[in-house]
Amino acid sequence: MKVKDNTSLIIFLTSFITFFILVFFYVPRPRLKNLEPKSTHNDKLILLENSFDKNLSIELKREIAIGNSYFVILENKLSFKLTPISFLSKENFDLSRYREYLPELIIEIGQKNSVKNNNYGVSKSSLKNRYQACLFDIKDKFFAYELEDPNFVPRFNDYDYWISKVIAKVLGLIKDVRPESFNCLLITSVNHEIFENENDLFRSISTNFNYQ
Repeated sequence: MKVKDNTSLIIFLTSFITFFILVFFYVPRPRLKNLEPKSTHNDKLILLENSFDKNLSIELKREIAIGNSYFVILENKLSFKLTPISFLSKENFDLSRYREYLPELIIEIGQKNSVKNNNYGVSKSSLKNRYQACLFDIKDKFFAYELEDPNFVPRFNDYDYWISKVIAKVLGLIKDVRPESFNCLLITSVNHEIFENENDLFRSISTNFNYQ
């Protein structure tokens, strides 16, 4: 009987330790949509391979995924950098939060400008201003640096909310069950006209790239 008890205890401890290791080391990345040029012989599209992963902690890698960038040159001598980026969920979308870890990619804005129902961030400099926003849907033509809808902020004693979050996290680690990732194309430029003439921007992306 004692032998059986010891065996059960060993199995339990082994299972617990294995689960702990998986929770600590397993990094379920947000699903990143694929961005690729329609033509490989386009001298106006320059591939910029990223190395941002080395700047991210394990926890941040669970929240955000970043693909390779493309530097795009338009016919009217305007240019912009296009980077596919994915967040674990819509609630994780916060460009300023990741600026500390990805200074080359995420700019700190000094102001936010609006274009119709869209908005973009402005980083002012004595040398050259930079402008940035995320394009969420090419067909619907919607881009933003900050989403206008306020994020839900749970109370510390909202136990049902926190319990559901813990359960969802555990299920995600065990079964790879995750919410649909929140994807966008991050656009960074020194030309504010990129965002002011948004139809040219959308036309350039949809003409030169497949994004799915």
